[in-house]
Amino acid sequence: MVQRGFGTVLVDEADHILIDEAATPLIISRKKDNPLLQQAVRMAADWAARLVPDQDFRLRHQFRDVELLPSGEAKIRSWAQQELPKGILRQEVWRLDWVRQALVATYFF
Repeated sequence: MVQRGFGTVLVDEADHILIDEAATPLIISRKKDNPLLQQAVRMAADWAARLVPDQDFRLRHQFRDVELLPSGEAKIRSWAQQELPKGILRQEVWRLDWVRQALVATYFF
């Protein structure tokens, strides 16, 4: 049996091809000012800069990652109680993750 050539092609998951699998991903976004986000990022970066390597966090070079140690988590908790303005970084899990990301950016990028 021989099939004729196809006249139409249906592409499913086009967003997957354009965004997820592209060598240079297609970014669909626009700039939007978000002062609370900017303040949260600055605060996380400031706290990350105050932490002491090998005392408050451990660098995991093979994974390009950072592990917060209990003393570092305690310091971040203390700073959050003293310094946090209302409305930003209120969830502890987010707070710790943002500081960890700031440390990764500082030491690996």
